[in-house]
Amino acid sequence: AVWAHIAPPTLHWFFAGPAEVMSALTDAPLPGANIPIWGAYLRSLQRRPLKTNIMSSGMFFLLSQILGQLISMGKVSQPYKVFVFGLWGFLLPVGAQPWQNFMQAHGPQSFLAKMSVDHLFWRIPILTLFSFYVKLMDGSGISEAIAYTKKTNWPLQVAALKLWPLASAINFAVIPLELRVLWQNLVLFGWTVYLALKMRERKPIKDKPIKE
Repeated sequence: AVWAHIAPPTLHWFFAGPAEVMSALTDAPLPGANIPIWGAYLRSLQRRPLKTNIMSSGMFFLLSQILGQLISMGKVSQPYKVFVFGLWGFLLPVGAQPWQNFMQAHGPQSFLAKMSVDHLFWRIPILTLFSFYVKLMDGSGISEAIAYTKKTNWPLQVAALKLWPLASAINFAVIPLELRVLWQNLVLFGWTVYLALKMRERKPIKDKPIKE
């Protein structure tokens, strides 16, 4: 069955290494494999999973920043920020893919426990690291980036609780292992666009001059 490989892990899956997890899934059919562009993506993902995830993740982060700036400011006024987010997107799968493999092979079998472990040991640390990375790439020193991270981390983690529990539940319950990095990038893309729309709504409306 198409979805058989996302059932709760058996004893073999629990002790399998991440590389074995991916190799065991390369022959598993994925939904939409016969659709031209999507099928080509899936074949690339099965042949070169990390490289494909790196490229697609980087593109999603680049596009999310470009679209977000176009929506909120009417133009791409911060090209360096596009670069910073794009670079993060290219780097993220280097950790995200092994982590998803690890969770499939060695994570708790209880669904709620798996979500909790994922949030505590991946989501919280990666958001903290992201805050530090953004400030560091802004030209700040290490000490200033650490101070910024301490200041902004709690509000960021609270905001994440509005999004990631549901996204993670879908991730582990529905999404095939090969597509989980892509799914999380789609969630982040949608979240970035949503924030841009909210920023545009909050912009004060300037009064137009009255013509006499």
